Amino acid sequence: MSVRLEWHEVLMAAQIGIQREVEAIKRSSADRRPNIKHSWDQCIRGALGELAACKALGVFWDGSVNTYRRKPDIMPNIQVRTRPEDGPRLQYDLIVRRSDKDTDAFVLVAGQRSAFVVRGWITGREAKVPENMRNYDGHEMAWFVPRSSLRPIEELAHLMHGGRN
Repeated sequence: MSVRLEWHEVLMAAQIGIQREVEAIKRSSADRRPNIKHSWDQCIRGALGELAACKALGVFWDGSVNTYRRKPDIMPNIQVRTRPEDGPRLQYDLIVRRSDKDTDAFVLVAGQRSAFVVRGWITGREAKVPENMRNYDGHEMAWFVPRSSLRPIEELAHLMHGGRN
């Protein structure tokens, strides 16, 4: 599903991304991410992806800061994984880590600036199968779910709204 963010939404999400990175620097957690070379970009892109996912799902985005690992990106149990524009690198699979909850839904968003595509979703339990386990670029082992294995985002939206459209 394609999602176009309005410019005021882009500005709001970018500001939240900046706040998140500043908070990570303040608590020194940014220093524990040696493989991340462009954390500012990732924080901003992540916030933009969360907002795009919310628009696709028809729900409110709260733009929370300092809630990492304590609450989901989207209530009640949705985690958003945002990738840059589609390209050949890793086929932009959806990543699920060991610490991720089996009961959470994981949504893959790809894009940048104001144009995003919400690729689909999968539960943590469904993602954590041996054939998805990879170790890319020396990072820790994780599950990388191919886009072809994701369910349509419309299905998750339908479930979130109690089967109503």
